[in-house]
Amino acid sequence: MYEEWDDGGGLLWGTVITVEPAGRLQIVGFGFPNWGGPSQFFADWDLEPDDSGTRLRFSEHAIGRVSESYTAEKDKGWMFLLEAMKAHIEGKPAPVWTD
Repeated sequence: MYEEWDDGGGLLWGTVITVEPAGRLQIVGFGFPNWGGPSQFFADWDLEPDDSGTRLRFSEHAIGRVSESYTAEKDKGWMFLLEAMKAHIEGKPAPVWTD
């Protein structure tokens, strides 16, 4: 899972380690010291059938040095990704990242 920047740079956020079609996606990634680490995170995206469609349950756990600012920035990023997924599913424009 990576991000590409307009200037040709980019960032590897995490590596997908498990794919269960229509069931689960698991990602592992690292936080470098300049982001508040060093740390490692484990993210789970679980899909469950629901009366109204499908429910997405997201959870994330981290080990290592996990500062409050690191957690806040990571939470902001996860929320952005969830909003982007929702917009895509609903056929709406993708959100724009703001600092």
